[in-house]
Amino acid sequence: AQDWHDARKRVGGGSGVVALLGGDEGFGTEWELYHSKRGTMPPREPTPAMMLGTVLEPAIIEATRQILGWDPTPWADIDPRELRLVPGVTFTLTERGPLLRHESGLGGTPDGLVVVDGVLCLLEIKHASSWALRDWPGDGEELPTGYLCQVWTYLGLLGLDEARVAVLCD
Repeated sequence: AQDWHDARKRVGGGSGVVALLGGDEGFGTEWELYHSKRGTMPPREPTPAMMLGTVLEPAIIEATRQILGWDPTPWADIDPRELRLVPGVTFTLTERGPLLRHESGLGGTPDGLVVVDGVLCLLEIKHASSWALRDWPGDGEELPTGYLCQVWTYLGLLGLDEARVAVLCD
C-alpha cells in the first residue's frame, strides 16, 4: 500500500475544495493548498482536535452501530472493486484505505460507508468542540460549508445520493 500522505498530495481532497471556492470555512487558503500540493510548503501539523478525531473515529463508527442501529463499514475495510465508482474515478490502496482520484484531480478518503434503510450512504465522522458547534449554521443543526464541501465531493466520487455524518462533540 502506498503512503497515504504521498498519495494525497496528488489530489485535491474534499477538505481542500472550500479553499478552491474561496470560502472562509476551509482548512487553508488557496495559496496554502497550492503550495502544499506542490511540496513548496511544509506539511501542516495536525491539531490536537484533528488527532483526537482520528483516534476516536473507530469508536464513533462503532457507536453508530450500537446507538443508531446503522451498519457501518470503515473506509479502510472497503474494497473499491466492489463499488460502482463514477466514470473517471480510480483508486490507490493506502494504509488508510483506498484513496479515490477523479481524472479532474479531485479525490480523497471518506471515513466509511453505511447502509441505512437499505440505502448505501457515505459515512463521514467529524469531531467538534462545543465552542465550535455554537458557530455552526442553524444553531448547530447544520454542517459548516467546509464539511459540506467534503461530503459533496465524496458523494460525487462515489456516485452516491445520501450521506450520514456523525459528529462527536466535546
